[in-house]
Amino acid sequence: MATLPGRLTDAEEKELHRQQAAIEAKLWRSFEHVALTPTHRTVTSPNFAEVLRDAGSLFASTLNAVVEREQSKSETNVADYRTFLVDNVDSVAGRSVDIRELHLGSSVVMPYEGMTRAKSPTWWKPFISVKHDNVADPSQGTLDHALNATAAPRWLDHWFTSGGRRRGVFVNVGMLYPPDSVDVRKRRF
Repeated sequence: MATLPGRLTDAEEKELHRQQAAIEAKLWRSFEHVALTPTHRTVTSPNFAEVLRDAGSLFASTLNAVVEREQSKSETNVADYRTFLVDNVDSVAGRSVDIRELHLGSSVVMPYEGMTRAKSPTWWKPFISVKHDNVADPSQGTLDHALNATAAPRWLDHWFTSGGRRRGVFVNVGMLYPPDSVDVRKRRF
């Protein structure tokens, strides 16, 4: 996987690292109340809604900065982010991360699965829902949405800065698995 360091300014890179670490810490604290296991993928929690909101916002603001600068746009949206990722990352929908504590178990998370130029990642619509009203509708804050949304900017961090060895919730950032891979089917969170 080719990385594209230099796409973020030093200040943007530092802020991405700081916010990502805070989001991963918040996600980790959520596991004190809900065990990190695939059987809890659909469990909802106000904590997961908050993580989803924060991670989705970090993903959007990171790509907004890059896309605005590279395409000389004054306003961007998720369609611009999708196009940028699909055009610049080989097989982006198949990229994955592993959950550190479950490594070699059911640990594979694919934050961009199913994404195309026309289709957003599966966690994007729930993110928009909690972004606008996470108090009234925390039902979109599932463990699955929170994990995938948190993995998305973590993956951007790796891709833009080659920051793949940072401690946190995730390891093996950026692995590419074929959609029908036995490894993914067996290890999928």
